[in-house]
Amino acid sequence: MPDETPFATAVAVRELIDVEFIDGGDTVAVRFTAADGQIVGVVIPRRVFAELQATVPDGLDRQR
Repeated sequence: MPDETPFATAVAVRELIDVEFIDGGDTVAVRFTAADGQIVGVVIPRRVFAELQATVPDGLDRQR
């Protein structure tokens, strides 16, 4: 029986290319340029995308 233990994958990105709502708006497709120049795509349920937006600070609360 093969090992089916999930593992984490991390990719360094340097630029956001685009964000597109697919599947009638239930899913978000996000494309980035990776640090090595390749294109990386991530497909995220819209609910998870909203959680990410709510969790990541926008930088307005940082003191300059």
